[in-house]
Amino acid sequence: MATSYNASSQTNVIHGIFTFDRVQNKILGTLDASQFGGAFPDHISISASGKYAIPSWAYNKTLGTRAYPLDFSSFRQLHTMSEHSDLALGPNGEDYYVVTDYDSGYIRAVDVATGNSFDLMTMYPAVGSSYAAHVSGKAFGRPGWVLISTYADSGNYGASSPDTTLRPMIRKIMLVELKPGGRQFSVAHTRASSNYGGYYGEHQATISRDGTRVMFATNFNDGGVPSSYVIGLPSWIYN
Repeated sequence: MATSYNASSQTNVIHGIFTFDRVQNKILGTLDASQFGGAFPDHISISASGKYAIPSWAYNKTLGTRAYPLDFSSFRQLHTMSEHSDLALGPNGEDYYVVTDYDSGYIRAVDVATGNSFDLMTMYPAVGSSYAAHVSGKAFGRPGWVLISTYADSGNYGASSPDTTLRPMIRKIMLVELKPGGRQFSVAHTRASSNYGGYYGEHQATISRDGTRVMFATNFNDGGVPSSYVIGLPSWIYN
């Protein structure tokens, strides 16, 4: 993103988006901010294959999350919102956008090239029950897998926080296979619910490129500052 800061108005200004080839040392494509109304993106990234630029606009259902080819000649709408999400590689090298889609009620994987999608996990495991989640798709050396960390669960339509029923997918770090009906492995319990540390205490697990290490944060619900933990995963889990 090409941006600047206006000190007098104390606002960030976006001038446009561009793609840059580090090897050839040249700009491949540009998209002037006038083409998207000057709305400041929440974040922007590039797909694992390097084929798509993917900006995401928060609280803007017209723009939402889009995938552009590197020359910005067109776009594909991936989502109408800007939710917790990440980019990952599918089992056959497909670019996937994995998103916590509260509208559909599922953690959903979207094929960036086609727009086709499938559900991975429900976010509403029982009537009136829900949770929040973060996604890590950075195991590019292990295509076809994504890491999900869940937190901030509630029941009775938000009246009970945390949920009074400890459901299988809440307060967990989970390894999920990127295919319809794929396997789901429980990696760890975070053990943190109402006192997990607020916004800066969200577990936000991340996985290493080769899929052998998982790092996450938790305070084990003691109300203190979260610490970071690393888990080693056995290679046979992917067989």
